[in-house]
Amino acid sequence: MLAEGHDAGHGADRDPTPLDRDPTPLDTGVLDELESVLHDVERALARLDDGSYGTCEACGAGLDPAELEQQPSARYCRAHLPLRTS
Repeated sequence: MLAEGHDAGHGADRDPTPLDRDPTPLDTGVLDELESVLHDVERALARLDDGSYGTCEACGAGLDPAELEQQPSARYCRAHLPLRTS
């Protein structure tokens, strides 16, 4: 049984959790990558909704199903992959 006033380790004497400290460069990098992946997924879902999923955003050609299997958020055909970085 806990003594009155004891908060079961949720007080100031506990070790800081990752959320209690400032983000490190590694944390920031991971967060940036996760935000990028989330953005790609959201874009792919929007393309599913508008019927353009599976086609190249640059030329409208169909994307290789095997490539979509590996990268479901793919947006460009092989000929237009350099556009991927823009």
